[in-house]
Amino acid sequence: MPYRLIIFIILSIPTILLSYSGPYYVATNGSDASSGSNTMPLATIQTAINWMSAGPPVCTSATCFIGPGVYNQNMIISANNNSNFMVLRALTPGNKPVLQGESMDHFAIKITNTGRVIVSNLNITAFTYGVILSGSSSNNRIVANYLYSQTNFGIFLFSGNADNNIIENNQIYQTLSGIVLSDGDNNNIKNNNIYQCSNGIVFSGNASSNQVSSNQIYSMSNGVLFLNDASISNRLIANQIRDSATGLFLLDSDYNGFYKNRFTRLSGSAIILSGNATGNLFENNTITSNRTNGIYFQGDAVDDNTIISNQIFYNYRGIFINDGDNNKIYRNLVRNNTNGIYLTNTSQGIQIINNTFFSNFKNSIWISGSTTADIYNNIIQANGNYSNTYGINDSSSGTVDVAYNDFYGNKFGFTNGSVSWGAGNVFDYPMINTAFTFEITNVVSPAVDSGTNIPGVTDYTQGGGPDMGWKESSYFLIIPSGPQILTIRVMAYSNVEIVWRNMTNESSYTLYRNTTPSTGSALILSGFSMNVTNYSDYPLKPETTYYYWIKAYNRLGESSFSPAFPVTTPSIYYSLEFNIFPTAFHPATDGLAMIYLGEDKPEVSIKIYNIAGRVIKQWDRVTGEKFIYWDGKDEKGQNIRSGMYIVHIRGEGINYQAKMILTR
Repeated sequence: MPYRLIIFIILSIPTILLSYSGPYYVATNGSDASSGSNTMPLATIQTAINWMSAGPPVCTSATCFIGPGVYNQNMIISANNNSNFMVLRALTPGNKPVLQGESMDHFAIKITNTGRVIVSNLNITAFTYGVILSGSSSNNRIVANYLYSQTNFGIFLFSGNADNNIIENNQIYQTLSGIVLSDGDNNNIKNNNIYQCSNGIVFSGNASSNQVSSNQIYSMSNGVLFLNDASISNRLIANQIRDSATGLFLLDSDYNGFYKNRFTRLSGSAIILSGNATGNLFENNTITSNRTNGIYFQGDAVDDNTIISNQIFYNYRGIFINDGDNNKIYRNLVRNNTNGIYLTNTSQGIQIINNTFFSNFKNSIWISGSTTADIYNNIIQANGNYSNTYGINDSSSGTVDVAYNDFYGNKFGFTNGSVSWGAGNVFDYPMINTAFTFEITNVVSPAVDSGTNIPGVTDYTQGGGPDMGWKESSYFLIIPSGPQILTIRVMAYSNVEIVWRNMTNESSYTLYRNTTPSTGSALILSGFSMNVTNYSDYPLKPETTYYYWIKAYNRLGESSFSPAFPVTTPSIYYSLEFNIFPTAFHPATDGLAMIYLGEDKPEVSIKIYNIAGRVIKQWDRVTGEKFIYWDGKDEKGQNIRSGMYIVHIRGEGINYQAKMILTR
C-alpha cells in the first residue's frame, strides 16, 4: 500500500470518528471524500475496509454495503479490531455487485492474518484468484457469492493456519479449480454448487480435520475432489458428485472418512486411491453408473482401507484392487455391474465379508495374480450372464479361503479355479428382496444365522448368530442413546459455547437450536465428528432465550433428541450501571476523574482513547473494584493535552462507551 494512502487514512480518522462511524456504503458514483453513509457513499471498498478494521471508537458498525454495478477493484483485509464480524455484502442480495478483475491484481479479496470476516452476496469474476485466505486467517465466512471465470482458483486457503473457516452456499464455476485448501484445519465447506471447472475441490499439504458436506459438484473436465500430500482425518459427507471425469482421487492421504456421498455418471473411476493411502473409510456411499470403476485401489502401499455399507451398482467394475494389502470390504451391496469385485497383482490379506452380490454381468468376484483373500458370509446370487463367468472366478496363485457363503442362481456355477473350500457354504434361495433393499425377507432363509463370527465385523447380530449378506450390524454397535448437553457458557452477548457429553458408540453428532422449546422447527447448526464435544454459536441476538438439542448418530441409526437446554443471552450494554464524573474534567481543580463500575460486575477492561483512536490509558482485567480513578496522565505518566477522549469499558456482556472533555 503506498505511504501516502496510509497517511490519508490516519489523518482522516478524527473526522470520521466525529461525524460517522458506520455502517458504510459503497457505490459506483460514490467518493472517498464522503463520510460513507447511505446518502454519501464511498467509491472504493478498500476505504470502507480500512475504516472498519480500526474498530471502536472509529467504527461502531463494521458492515460495508456494496451497491449494484461493476467495480474494477481488489482489496486486502488484514485486521479486524471489532468484537464481532466485519461484513462485506451486497446492498441488495438479489442484485449482486460485480468485482471484476481485468487488469487488476491477481486476487479480488485477500483476507490475511485476521478473522471474523464475512464476505457475502458478491459476484467475483476475471481475477486469477477470487478469494484468498492466507496467514493466520481463522473463523471467516465466505457465503452466498458467485465466483466465476477466475484464471486459477475460486477460493484459495493458502496457509497452515487458515483454520475454522466456513465456505457456504457459493456458486463457483468456469475456473481452473473451485476451492483449493493448502494446509489448514477444521474448515467447513458446505452447500456449495461447483461446476464447469477443471477441478472441484483440492486438498494438499497437511490439510487435517476439514469437513466437506452437502455440496453439488459436477461437469468437471478433470476431477471433482482431490486429496493429496498427507491430507488426513478429513470428512466428506453427503456430497453429490456427477458428470465429470474422476470423482475422488486420494494420493498419499490417510485416515479420511467418506460418508453418504453419491458418485454417478463419471467417465473415469468414481474413487481412486494411490500412493501411500492408508486407513481411509468409505461408508454408506452410493456409487452408480460410472464408466470404469466404482472404487479403484492402485499401488502396493494402498493398505488397511475399509469399504463398508456402500451401494455399488451399474459400473464397469464395482471395486478394483490392483495391489494393496489388508483392505476390508464389508457389508456392501454390489449389483448390476459388469464385474462386481476384481482383485489382482500381489494384493494380500483382502477380506470380503458380509456383502451381497447380485446380477453382476460377468463375475461377482474375480481374482488373479498372487492375491490372497478371505471370502466369508456373502450372498452371491444370479451373477454371470457371460460365458466363463462365475460367482467366484479364481485364477490366483495365492490362497483364497471361501466359507459360509450362500451361492444361488449363478449361471455358470458358483466357483472356478483352486479356491480353498471351507465349511458352511450353502446353495439355496436366500430370500432377499431383489426389487429394492436386497435384505433378507423371511426368517426361514438359509442365510439367517448361518454366517460365522468374524471378530470386529459380526460381533453384534440379530438372532442366534450372524447372517449372510450385507444387511446386518457390525463393530459392536448399537443405536446411540442418551446424548446430553452438559453446560452452555455465555461468552458474550452474541456468543455462547455449548458442551455436551461424549459417547462411546457415535460416529457423528448434530446440534440444533430454536427460540422456542420445540424441535419441530429447530435449526440444524452443524454436524460434528466423533469425540467433538463443544461448539461456539455466534452471532446471537442479545436478551434472547435460545434452546439447544443434540443428536448422536452411527451407521445403525440415530438417537432421540437430548433434553432441551435453554440459555438467555445478556444485554449489550449495562450503561445505566456505569458512570463517569466529571465528564468535563480539569485535573488542576478536580484532581481525579472517577469511573464508577458498580457492584458485582464481571471482569472488565477499561481503555481511554484519543480522537485519533490511539489508546492513551488502560486498565486490564479489572475485577472487584467499585471505582477506578484517573489523573489525566498517559501510560508513561505524562500529562496529556486538552481535548475530547473516549472511555470504553468492555467485558462479558459489557460494551460501554462515554465521552470526556479534558481541559488544562
